[in-house]
Amino acid sequence: MVTTRWFGLALILPGLLLLAGVLPFLTIPALAYGTGLALLTWLDRRTAGNVSQFRVGRQHDSKLSLGVPNPVTLTIESRAARPLEMTIRDEPPIGFVITDSATQQLLVTP
Repeated sequence: MVTTRWFGLALILPGLLLLAGVLPFLTIPALAYGTGLALLTWLDRRTAGNVSQFRVGRQHDSKLSLGVPNPVTLTIESRAARPLEMTIRDEPPIGFVITDSATQQLLVTP
């Protein structure tokens, strides 16, 4: 998943290339920056692993009802080599009201 930080860093490249059109000495730094960003992106993706290293489960009552609490528990099991910071989101069905945030940030350890 590409983050807003990555987009911010990537937006520097077109600016450098436009400036290189006016100031030719910026051509090599612009190309080096673009190559470095591509290399870091590739390395990050390569070390991230794949989705099969996770097992996600959801536990709740067999019937959910409107107007009463329906606790839902998500379980995440990681087989990654290192702890991972995650943002998870679980949306309730239409018509259900949630008391906590549907989005949680957490650290998942192996």
